[in-house]
Amino acid sequence: MSTSYTGTLKFGKPAAGDTGWGNVLNGEVTDMVEEAIAGMSTINTWSAATPAVHTLTEANGSTSESRAAILRLTDTTSDIASVANLIVPDSTKLYCIINETGHTVTVKTASGTGIDIPTAVQNNVVCNGTNVVEQVNYQASSRAGTITSDGLTVAGTFKVGTSGSTVTTIADEDDMASDSAFKLVTQQSVKSYVDNNGSFFYPIEAFEWSNANAASLATEDAYIALSNAGYTKVASFSVPGNSDTDFHVLDVGVMYEHASSSDGVTGAKFKIVKKSKVVTGAVLGAITVAPAKVNGVSSNYYYQFSIAGDQRQKLGHATRIWGNNSPNPAGTNAARPILSVKYDSGNDRTDIVFSQITSATTLTGLGVGDNVYYATDGWEYVGNEVLIQEEYSYTDFADGSFGSSQTVNKNFNFSTVIVKNSNTAATEFEVYGQSVGGLTTVRAKRVFGTAKNIRRG
Repeated sequence: MSTSYTGTLKFGKPAAGDTGWGNVLNGEVTDMVEEAIAGMSTINTWSAATPAVHTLTEANGSTSESRAAILRLTDTTSDIASVANLIVPDSTKLYCIINETGHTVTVKTASGTGIDIPTAVQNNVVCNGTNVVEQVNYQASSRAGTITSDGLTVAGTFKVGTSGSTVTTIADEDDMASDSAFKLVTQQSVKSYVDNNGSFFYPIEAFEWSNANAASLATEDAYIALSNAGYTKVASFSVPGNSDTDFHVLDVGVMYEHASSSDGVTGAKFKIVKKSKVVTGAVLGAITVAPAKVNGVSSNYYYQFSIAGDQRQKLGHATRIWGNNSPNPAGTNAARPILSVKYDSGNDRTDIVFSQITSATTLTGLGVGDNVYYATDGWEYVGNEVLIQEEYSYTDFADGSFGSSQTVNKNFNFSTVIVKNSNTAATEFEVYGQSVGGLTTVRAKRVFGTAKNIRRG
């Protein structure tokens, strides 16, 4: 009778009455058991393909690659171009894989998906008769000094250190809305949250400015004469836009001179205006409390209406508001200046006061349920109008008469203000000046300043 072999590890089984059974037992059982328990087979030949392939050999009662407990993968002849597949038999078996090929090797059955073993990694896998899977996918408790993982799946909770917080998941949550003490956060979420909520300065930029008329402000003696009948534009400049910036910190100054030939009060006032680039308004919300007069006289009423929720952040740098969405509404439907914004936490609503101009103006489009729009197109004040006023009193002659005109050069700096960028394009600004009183001549000579972009997403 002939020797038969086991189906999985291919051990020899001498038949009853066989002669020479000692040699069969030693060569086809004892040696094979040792190979299956502790033997190592080095795999160093791969097909020249992508992926490169090596199929483990099988043999009855003699040494074979598939029976070895440890598979050492090498590639001394550089057969593997990028990745490789190691094909194991469709038989249940544990394998310890040592990958020294310099490439990722997928250990799999011919029809299975298998397990990727990166280079320089040692890993235990198991063939379940159909596919190669990880040997361990659950452990009730484990303590390790260092864990290095290229793919860690935590089914329950994860804790680092005896006093560390328990982690239940890694959340890709850009707004951090859950405010959880049990979630880790991704790098992308941290960046997104900081971009949208944090703020920091870009480098200072000196802006370019130009004057409003043909007189050049670039020379020492040139000037623009200011009138007491109204404002005159003395300079314009722009601040570069940026996709990551919403706000500018603006520092602007004016060099000017007072010229007076008599006693009296002389002065000047200056203002900055900014061009809003939002052609059509953005929806703020629907009116929940109808407009009602809160103050004012017949020629200049103030009205207030309410919108649900806290709208202060949206309105912090808005200038005008109305119940339509025209680029530049006029007449009775003209957008009105916002005068004050207050959040009523008890009723969870925002109360907004605006100028209605006259009592005869109809509140078209501003009823309960109507949508309100804000930040319509137009120039807007940046900060407050500033008045600089001084008293001049002097005599040049012994008889007390006045001599020739006295001229005083001065510098004026606006208070530093933060203004909202209109969009990613450059934001335009203009500076205006006006003389005060009839006893003085005021001349604007230079406008200077810097702007800092504040990054806020």
